[in-house]
Amino acid sequence: MKAGAAWVLLGLLASVTPVLSQSANRLVFDEPIFYGTAEFSPDLSAFPALDRRLRSSAQKLIEELLELAKSEASAANTAGYAFQPYEVIITDEVKFSNGRFVSLLRQGYAYTGGAHGNEWSEPIVWDISRRTVVGIEGILGDGRRMRDGLEFLSEYLRSAIAAQVWDNQIDPTWVGDIEAVTEPDAATLSNFVLIPSTEPGKIGGLAYQYDRYSVAPYVLGGAEIIVPQQVLQPYLRPDLAPLFSGAPLPEG
Repeated sequence: MKAGAAWVLLGLLASVTPVLSQSANRLVFDEPIFYGTAEFSPDLSAFPALDRRLRSSAQKLIEELLELAKSEASAANTAGYAFQPYEVIITDEVKFSNGRFVSLLRQGYAYTGGAHGNEWSEPIVWDISRRTVVGIEGILGDGRRMRDGLEFLSEYLRSAIAAQVWDNQIDPTWVGDIEAVTEPDAATLSNFVLIPSTEPGKIGGLAYQYDRYSVAPYVLGGAEIIVPQQVLQPYLRPDLAPLFSGAPLPEG
């Protein structure tokens, strides 16, 4: 965070150009009222379409928050109170890659005022040959296999969140939130990354990502729920099933 009493200079904001530095895998916007950075995985150089997409979206978000910081800082200067500089940090990490898919997790942190900043995650599964993002509908089979798979995942995730986050004692006020983010719907259940297997080159399972405030209060944090491939096998697309094998490989 770039702090200081820079808000007193806000009358010059209209003529200020953000300090932008860019290297092969890092983008930085640096102003007295704003600091934004994005760290890109060098592993994505092998997937130029995905790499361009991620770089473009990161820069767009940073520029949007910079403009918001300028507007809010100007308002603070007019009203005569101190403006707390904004900050955004974005990082990309490849979690899995084989000849068919590459899967990565984008994580972000943004401070735009208030008691603390906000964190978020953006899991992505990319079909290498088709150059497109794949959701759970691209992993599960069609028809009844899809319906049963979504129902299974919904129940599995709800049970795992209850045990992993709440020690099986969910506050009743959070039940609706948990049900909303785990409903058996393809769009809802596409917040996962593929994870490696104990068998080289194979997919060991799915890792579902839940940010702070999505399934529990801030103090309890978010959650990563691992769904082993073994339990998914009955619902997988037949042509993809051979890519899944072994057990999820622990990180580190």
